[in-house]
Amino acid sequence: MANLIVDGNWAAADVAYRCVDFAAIYPITPSSTMGELADAWAFQHKKNIWGAIPQIIEMESEGGAAGAMHARRARVGNPCFIHFWRPQ
Repeated sequence: MANLIVDGNWAAADVAYRCVDFAAIYPITPSSTMGELADAWAFQHKKNIWGAIPQIIEMESEGGAAGAMHARRARVGNPCFIHFWRPQ
């Protein structure tokens, strides 16, 4: 594998994407890069470590992204998920 030089957001997004089934993103925060990368990888059908393509949803508010995570947990049980959001 070739060496790759990336910033911290890219590295965090890469690890998180590989380990989740679901991600709710709110891309108007300093973590926007992570959500945009996860969204792009899902569009490109990049698989996580379990061979599945994580479901990525983009929300219009920080509260919406947080609510989506709670709803997903209530519906599915205890899935692996990430919330790309950082309060300003």
